[in-house]
Amino acid sequence: MSELQFSIGILSWKGYDSLRNSLTSYEANGLSELTNSKFVCLPEYNEEGIDIAKKFRYEPILIRENIGILGGFKELAKQMPKGPILLLENDLELIENKKTTFNQLQKSIDFLSKHDAIQVRLRSRFNPGEPFVGVLKYN
Repeated sequence: MSELQFSIGILSWKGYDSLRNSLTSYEANGLSELTNSKFVCLPEYNEEGIDIAKKFRYEPILIRENIGILGGFKELAKQMPKGPILLLENDLELIENKKTTFNQLQKSIDFLSKHDAIQVRLRSRFNPGEPFVGVLKYN
């Protein structure tokens, strides 16, 4: 698989087991190899979070206090390179295979540029992850 022109930004607040699980799934399913521009925002960080980020070759963005989900995403966007960014939370494991991962991201990046869109949302309608309380609402 080739690299795509985008950056990955993950928000992780003290969820280091789920961060490790998510990053493992990103490696197994090809996401981490699609770009070298990878960041983890760590509000209220400790050494475990920093070590996990570095082990998986993600640049840690260290924040001393909890700034909330929106604040964390804003901080990621502010410190990441300009261009398409993929914002994730630490507890979102990737369930798709390498081919699907590449194709969906490539389509999303193309859609953003060709249609002057500002956002593309990616989530499986059939297997959105647990707990996802909106399943009944969105079905």
